[in-house]
Amino acid sequence: MGIRYRIDGERGVIFTEAFGEVTNEEYLAHPVRLLNDPALPRPYLELYDTRRLESTDLKTEDIRRMTLGNPRVVEAMQGARVAVVAESDLSYGLGRIFQTFAEKAGFQVWVTKDYREALRFLNQDPENTDS
Repeated sequence: MGIRYRIDGERGVIFTEAFGEVTNEEYLAHPVRLLNDPALPRPYLELYDTRRLESTDLKTEDIRRMTLGNPRVVEAMQGARVAVVAESDLSYGLGRIFQTFAEKAGFQVWVTKDYREALRFLNQDPENTDS
C-alpha cells in the first residue's frame, strides 16, 4: 500500500507509517520526498512506524542505497535521530540493518517494539501524543 508521513511542526517530529505491502521503490523514494518538503524540521527527528507493514521486497542492498547511496540524503541526515517501531521479526530485522548503515552515515537509529520507547528516544513525552 505505501508509506505516508506527517510533520508535526510544533513538536518538530516527522511521523512516518509504512503499511500494507511496501516496495523497495517506495522505501527509496521516501527520504527524497521528505527532503523536498519545505516543512522538514531541523534537527531531523523521525518516528518510523512499521507496525502495519504486511510485506516488502526490500533487501539489504536497497537499505544500503537508501542510507548511503544518495549524497544529498547522507548530508541531510547528519546528526538525525530516527526511531523505528517494529513489532514483526521482518520489520525488526530490516530496522537493525538500517541502524547499521545509519551509523556509517552519521545518524542515529533506534529500533524498538515499543511506540512509547521510540518517542522517548526522540526526546518526546510519550504521554503527549495523538499518534
